[in-house]
Amino acid sequence: MSKKVDNASRALRDAVKEHARLLSRSKTRPEKLERAAWKLRAAALAYTQLVLSRTGTTSPFVEIPDPQLEDASVSTLTAERDRLKGERAKRKIKPAPDARTS
Repeated sequence: MSKKVDNASRALRDAVKEHARLLSRSKTRPEKLERAAWKLRAAALAYTQLVLSRTGTTSPFVEIPDPQLEDASVSTLTAERDRLKGERAKRKIKPAPDARTS
């Protein structure tokens, strides 16, 4: 595994463990649990961005819906992601300008 992938996967794993640890305790303050949830989301996003930049594939978490998002919001976000992915693919196909011919 590359160093970036290893670090991102470790951060994600640690965030999941911390969130689960706080969730299993009966006296965890809601603020602390929410902060751990945001750290977990941030770690998942960082991992997802790394996967996209390395492979061009979609997020491994794309099919996991956020229970707080309405279906219309999820559809809009999915369409935007697909549009951006398509634009990125088009940019890769275009040949780079040759400085010698200018």
